[in-house]
Amino acid sequence: MGVRFNDLGRTSKLERSSLLEDIAMILESGSFLNGPFSERLRSMLKSSLSVNGVTLVGNGTDALRVALMSLGVTSGSRVVTVGNAGGYASGAALSLGATPVLVDVSAETAQMEPDSLRRALESRERPDAIVVTHLYGLMAPIIELVDLASAAGVPVVEDVAQAFGARIAEGPAGSFGSLATTSFYPTKNLGSIGDAGAIFSSSKELSDRCARLAQYGWGERYVVESLSGVNSRMDEIHAATLCQRLSSVHHQNAQRRAIVADFNASLGPKRRVIHAEGESFVGHLAVMTTPERDRDRERLTNAGIETAIHYPIPDHLQPAWEKLIETPVPLANTETLARQVLSVPCFPSMTEAEIDQVRVALEALGD
Repeated sequence: MGVRFNDLGRTSKLERSSLLEDIAMILESGSFLNGPFSERLRSMLKSSLSVNGVTLVGNGTDALRVALMSLGVTSGSRVVTVGNAGGYASGAALSLGATPVLVDVSAETAQMEPDSLRRALESRERPDAIVVTHLYGLMAPIIELVDLASAAGVPVVEDVAQAFGARIAEGPAGSFGSLATTSFYPTKNLGSIGDAGAIFSSSKELSDRCARLAQYGWGERYVVESLSGVNSRMDEIHAATLCQRLSSVHHQNAQRRAIVADFNASLGPKRRVIHAEGESFVGHLAVMTTPERDRDRERLTNAGIETAIHYPIPDHLQPAWEKLIETPVPLANTETLARQVLSVPCFPSMTEAEIDQVRVALEALGD
């Protein structure tokens, strides 16, 4: 029997029943946008991330775009980010006419590397923003990165879409930058039943600006106060789903951590799963690095294990982007990881039998 990479249909009967009740309530109320569930979700997210403002939007890409717009990013701007995180930050910057500027990542953690950021900031004129992605569920060295950005006078946007619920002693992921964004795409640790996203900030000015930009640039109804506003809102069904799931995300993050630790312990010395012990890691993905990816992927497939690659092509090597992106520093680790990463199944509702099947298959890869 095979193990799927993820199985979103394993919703508990208790959640399904409760969610259907909430949906029926929404349908009967006729309040489909900006209703009581949205207000409840904002309050819950503020508490969870220790921020003062939350803007609910239609998806994670809109969250990144609106956050960058609120910082003044526009045509001709430069946005520093990494090239191994699926292209979401680069794509958002390019959609605004800005230029992505890539820095390298740590070979061990796959997160933005502070020394690479330092060299990039010293090599060119000051960028307009830095997007730090907490990749694979692991927090980037955010305090050091924010300190470097602050010294250079550059605001930081944290992308916590893959690390919701992660935290260090100083606070949760999403509470360190000028702004933070997330996607609630169904596969995320905190996911809805479709596309949705959010922007977080403790700055009232930035939160107000994001709220305006996410609704046509209106300051009040039909009064346009900000240029380049968009139409991006979360509906009440998504808000109700997220209110329900937010209460269980920390428990599920712990389950994910345990699965990843189990898989990592099953690997020989040439392979490892990118992770960390403790709450700075929430196991969004179980991403192993291997010098023999094609061979390992074939062997796992033959053992009935579905795999994926997160992510196979760095941003600066994407065919449509390669002439639009700046690379002021070497990206050796970014390019090496793109050739070596391989993701195996990791989700909270995996059965013990499925976990055992993956574990045995990983052990069989040998040294």
